[in-house]
Amino acid sequence: MKRSIKFLLFTFFITISCCSSPGSDNNSKKENNVCFVCMGPKSKVYHLVKVCDGLDKCSTPIDQVTIDFAEDELNRRACKLCGR
Repeated sequence: MKRSIKFLLFTFFITISCCSSPGSDNNSKKENNVCFVCMGPKSKVYHLVKVCDGLDKCSTPIDQVTIDFAEDELNRRACKLCGR
């Protein structure tokens, strides 16, 4: 009986610590507020990961900026591949 109570408590604390840790949900990259933008004149999107397939054709520098800056100042939208 004591073993099962200890096991349940251990499982409870592990579950709590995993669920409350930063970056544990799927939107952790978006919450970091960092994105990557191709600085080409025809570029229209921002990317949440630098290795996104959408950045493969970029022949100009790729800059790291905040999502707010990309949306407000550069008029970019989220990439349909990595920005979901």
